[in-house]
Amino acid sequence: MVGARLRPHPKDAETHMAKKGKFPYFTVILILVVALFLALTNPNQTQFRNWYQTQSELQAKGDSSGAVSDVVGAFAKVVGGLASSEYRRTDCGLFSLYRSRNSKGDVVHSYLGLARAFIKLK
Repeated sequence: MVGARLRPHPKDAETHMAKKGKFPYFTVILILVVALFLALTNPNQTQFRNWYQTQSELQAKGDSSGAVSDVVGAFAKVVGGLASSEYRRTDCGLFSLYRSRNSKGDVVHSYLGLARAFIKLK
């Protein structure tokens, strides 16, 4: 018959319903494992301060060389420690936000702390 509608076989409809109604256990377990990992590796203020000091020291040492590099690096580490205390941490459970504000209350610099790593946002 030309133009006749073909009906799906009843077994195909049952199989489709069985697949559609199946609970995604693997997906839920994967999401829970990732959330647990992020919660356990959420960096704290001390870890941020240490990271910020190290970054300041590396940046200062990269700009100079030799014995001057060591002195500049040590100075930069101290200054980095002082500067890192200006950052306020917002703990969001799975990640943390570190923000530095100016006198008006506007965010000047911000970092995202995720899985013991830090990403500059602003």
